Amino acid sequence: MWQRFFLSQVGAFTLLMLVLAAVQYTSLNDRTRLEFGDRALMISRTLADMPLLVTYFTRPDVPVTLDPLLERVRQDIGADFLVVGGRLGMRYAHPFPPALAARLSESGSDDVLAGGDPVEVGVGQFRDFIWGKAEIRGAGGEVIGLVSTGFLLPTVQAGIGRVMRGLLPWYAFGLLFALLSSLYLSGRLRRDLFDLEPDQISGLMAQHHAVLTALREGVLVIADQQVILANQRALDQLGVTGVAALPPLPVLWPELHTLLQSEGTRPFREQPSSWKRQAMLVSRYPLPHAQQVVLFRERAEAVQLAEELTQTRQYVDLLRSQTHEFTNRLHTIAGLIQLGLPELALQIIGREAVQAQHASDSVAGIAPPRLAALLVGKIARARELGVAFGVDAASALGDHWPENVVDVLVLTVGNLIENAFDAALGQPQPQVTVVVGEDAEGLQVEVRDNGPGIPPQQVPSLPLRGFSTKGEGRGQGLHLAHQQLLTVQGALQYLRVQEESVFIVSIPSLPEGGA
Repeated sequence: MWQRFFLSQVGAFTLLMLVLAAVQYTSLNDRTRLEFGDRALMISRTLADMPLLVTYFTRPDVPVTLDPLLERVRQDIGADFLVVGGRLGMRYAHPFPPALAARLSESGSDDVLAGGDPVEVGVGQFRDFIWGKAEIRGAGGEVIGLVSTGFLLPTVQAGIGRVMRGLLPWYAFGLLFALLSSLYLSGRLRRDLFDLEPDQISGLMAQHHAVLTALREGVLVIADQQVILANQRALDQLGVTGVAALPPLPVLWPELHTLLQSEGTRPFREQPSSWKRQAMLVSRYPLPHAQQVVLFRERAEAVQLAEELTQTRQYVDLLRSQTHEFTNRLHTIAGLIQLGLPELALQIIGREAVQAQHASDSVAGIAPPRLAALLVGKIARARELGVAFGVDAASALGDHWPENVVDVLVLTVGNLIENAFDAALGQPQPQVTVVVGEDAEGLQVEVRDNGPGIPPQQVPSLPLRGFSTKGEGRGQGLHLAHQQLLTVQGALQYLRVQEESVFIVSIPSLPEGGA
């Protein structure tokens, strides 16, 4: 990570240095031209006022030698060129003798001869020179000649080198600062980000998004009574397109807000709530920094799933019981045949046939096949457990009941019979009886057992989730059965009659498909 920080800072710092270098070079170049131009013009004006030059142009009879004198002056002042020209543009003094008697450059000379003192940059082969030119005036003030002083300007390479030499220490300091700050920032970020690289963080974000999207539950992350994160299922349930459109939680979901306030800061699972009169199950888990994550789903979905699991478990138990029972019978019959006792084998087969016929006869009046099959399976289960189990001979139920009512009935009766088995097993002669009937008002199912019963003070807690007289980890089936009964307007009642525990299931008559 630190390499990326370092390279990015080096790139930014280098770009800044280049911009500063360009600005400084431009400023330095302009300042140098101004400095050399002013210097050249000042020297030219000083020389133009020398009496020797005025005498040279106004007194031809006076012998004056200019070149040696001006060459010494040029060397003393450090100029590269020192040229004296006449009124007609002829050179009378020049550092290079071959240029004497040649005409002056027209650039700027006409201005000087016309009465101006220009500063100009050379052209052609003198493009790297700057010139300061001044007129020589006679006693009457007329222009009689000119003096031109030239300096060689520093080259571009020299200017850039001068700038870079000035910026190089700062650039080195910047590189050192970038390296140290990159190491510090990367270390700090890695500590804050659980020692993860940026690409790992992006990968985790993609994974978390996929997981949140795949969840069947709605997920909300709440901070300061405001939803700051929600998965797609939650947004669909709340009827919005994004978190930004959500109002504060007390306005968005008052029931959830009340539930969270009542539970304090502790976590909880599968607590009932509602959303627009739709039953929900809500779970809450605290997060750092005063945040919390809330999971919710429709209670109908949870109940349906629990019902399917409960029925599956019941069917597995029934199949296991029947498998064990018939395996034992088959082994016994096979052994008797091998021992040459076919008469005893026939007796066992006959007894089994009688028991099977008895089981079928006991549920003959029960038309819904799933309920009848459940009771037949429970008969086999009771024989395995050693419980005397029977279905009252007067039991009867028509086939006009809707499927959802039959589903609820199978779930509820199956749970009640299993609970009755558990309660009766502690008795010397465990016994469980089921009575099924119906009338104009609806259907009723009674499940009786000779177990110890439920203490009166605990009876009101029967429908509550987690209540059980059998220890921790139980108490789900009866709660689920009660919840399912509510969906078909049914009721569950407990009585203690003549040393027997009686659970009564009542479901009123409903139109076809009603719930």
